[in-house]
Amino acid sequence: MTKLNNENVYCINCYLKMISMIKRLPRELKNIIFQYICGNVKVLLNRTLYFDNWKYYNIIYNDTYIRKIIRNNKYFLFENYLKSEKIYETYTTRRVYTYKNKKFKTYKDYLKNLCDLYEAHKCGVLLQ
Repeated sequence: MTKLNNENVYCINCYLKMISMIKRLPRELKNIIFQYICGNVKVLLNRTLYFDNWKYYNIIYNDTYIRKIIRNNKYFLFENYLKSEKIYETYTTRRVYTYKNKKFKTYKDYLKNLCDLYEAHKCGVLLQ
């Protein structure tokens, strides 16, 4: 059995589906299988593993990913996005931001609008 690594080409959804199937197995088998899962997959499982394995996971932040985080009200991921991309310092810069034919004065206004649109109250609190 070989370890899962970056040489194997699987999408994140495939990994997550595999993880959900593994959850149904007995604990002893899970522990054995868990040894062979690479860090960039472990980072998606929970907060502790995120901090232990974040260096293995290269996140490319784009608008689609940010909308998905806000839509699912993923407070923890949104908070890390704001910190890692230094959005707190830069999102108040004047720059017209357009989304679905709506214009926003700043990126922060755009993010607030998404939080309101998707009723992501926890994420919205971070933008206060």
